[in-house]
Amino acid sequence: MQDTPKKTNPKLSKPLPFLGRKTDGKVKVPHRILPRAGRYLPWFVAAFIGSCVIGGVTAYIAKNNTPAPPPVIALSLQDIEKIVEVKVAPPPPPPPLIKVDSYAPANHRALSNWSQMPGAYGYMDTISIGGDDPGPLTSRPLNNDDVLTLTGWAGHQRLGMTMEHVVLAMCGQLVGSVTVNGPRPDVAKAVHPYLDKSGWYAQLAVAHLPRCDDAKLMAFSLAFKGASLWPLNQNFAVTLPPGDEAKAGQFASRASIHDPNMRVTPEARTITVRASALRVRSCGGAECSVLGRVSKGVYKGYVVERRNGWTLIQLPTMAGWLSEKHIRLGS
Repeated sequence: MQDTPKKTNPKLSKPLPFLGRKTDGKVKVPHRILPRAGRYLPWFVAAFIGSCVIGGVTAYIAKNNTPAPPPVIALSLQDIEKIVEVKVAPPPPPPPLIKVDSYAPANHRALSNWSQMPGAYGYMDTISIGGDDPGPLTSRPLNNDDVLTLTGWAGHQRLGMTMEHVVLAMCGQLVGSVTVNGPRPDVAKAVHPYLDKSGWYAQLAVAHLPRCDDAKLMAFSLAFKGASLWPLNQNFAVTLPPGDEAKAGQFASRASIHDPNMRVTPEARTITVRASALRVRSCGGAECSVLGRVSKGVYKGYVVERRNGWTLIQLPTMAGWLSEKHIRLGS
C-alpha cells in the first residue's frame, strides 16, 4: 500500500530566512543576517552607555545640591538672651531721698554726754509741719512721712557772742543739728548788734525721731570751741506716731554729727592789761555799755572772738570786750 503524501501549507513549509533552516535538528542562520544585525549593534551599545552616564551625572548633581542639615548646638539661657532681645520696660527709678537735718536713729547721741551751761542763749521760735501737707503742729496728727520745720536764733544776748551750731534733742538724745548763719536783723536790733547772723532753720523727719512718753523737742547751741551746750529758750511737746523703719529710709541726713570728745578745747592764754582800770564793754565800741572794769596786771583767760580791734575775753571773774590798744595777748 502506497503511502499518501501529507499536504503541507506552502507558506509554512518554506522556512523563514531569519530563522534559518533546520538540518539534522540544528538551525543554521544564514550569513547574510549577521551583517544586517551588526549595523545596529553600536547604536544599541552607545544608547546604553549614554543612559548610564546621564543617570550617574543626574544622581551626582542631586546628591551634591542637597543642603546639609544644620549642626545641633546646645545653647545656654545666657546665649538665648543674647540672641533673642526681649524688650521689657525698665522699672521706674526710686524717688530721690529727702534731705533733712535730723540724724538717722543709728546716729543718735546721748544728751548726758555733754555738759550744759546755765541760762538761755537764744530761742526756738516756731515749729510747724512741713513737706507736702504743711500746717501748724496742732492742725492734724503727725505721720512718718512728715517733716517738722523749726526756726529760731542763737547767741549770747549780753555779749553778742555768736554760736556755730544748734543741736536738737528729744527723749534724752541728740537728734539733729544745723549751722547758725541765717540773717536776723530783728535780733540785731532788739537784742545785740552782733547777732545779725544768728538765725537757724531746721527740718526734722518724724520717722527719724525717738519715741518716749511726754516727748519734747529742745534746742541747744554750740560755741566755736568747747564741749558745753548752751540751752535755748522754749521747748515744744510733740505727739509722734509709732515708729516705722521703712519710712525712715526715705530720708537722708545732711547734718553734722557732734561728739564732745571731738570738740576743740579752748586753751587759756596770758592776757596783759596795761591800763590802770580798763573798761569791759558789751560790744566792741566806745558807745557800748560798760559791764565792769579790770585792773592793770597779767591774767589767764580765754580769747573767744575778735572784731575790728576789740577782743571778747573770758576772765575768771568776768567776760566782755576789751580794746586791743590796752592789752597784749600772749601764748
